[in-house]
Amino acid sequence: FYRDLFVKGELQEKGVSGDGKYNAIAVELAKDKIKRYTITDDLEMIDSLLQSDNFIIVSPISYVGKARTSDNARMMYALAIDLDGINREINMIDLFHQIEKVEHLPKPTYIVISGSGLHLYYVFETPIPLFKNVVEQLTRLKNDLTKKIWNGYVTDLEDKVQYQSIFQGFRLVGGVT
Repeated sequence: FYRDLFVKGELQEKGVSGDGKYNAIAVELAKDKIKRYTITDDLEMIDSLLQSDNFIIVSPISYVGKARTSDNARMMYALAIDLDGINREINMIDLFHQIEKVEHLPKPTYIVISGSGLHLYYVFETPIPLFKNVVEQLTRLKNDLTKKIWNGYVTDLEDKVQYQSIFQGFRLVGGVT
């Protein structure tokens, strides 16, 4: 999953700086503290983090520096949407029907169980640079797509749509919920 997201050669190599490449950042939410981890091109940190018993989030974005802030965000590799309120089997059936048969919803590259719902990932063929004007357009796109996905056939929470920032981190795929 993460190699598809962060294609080989896209992130900075471990121990190298000043090459014009950036790193992904993971955040571990431990009981008494928050830890930040740098994910380099070898993705070795992902393997280490999957051994943790703590909740960890990663966004499909690379950053300059060590802080996971919107000001430091440089490249977006996928648009991820959280979908909750899938309480009945028919919700899941309708989601796939709207993607495959009706083509009402764009087909995500990955659908990941989040623990309480789904995360839909739309992986880009080419990473998108996060200039201010691009962030505004991606935000509108994500909000419009979120509203379309959170419909009454797919979720029981149609009237409580959760709009999230394009910078939102999501549970480490394969990690604890």
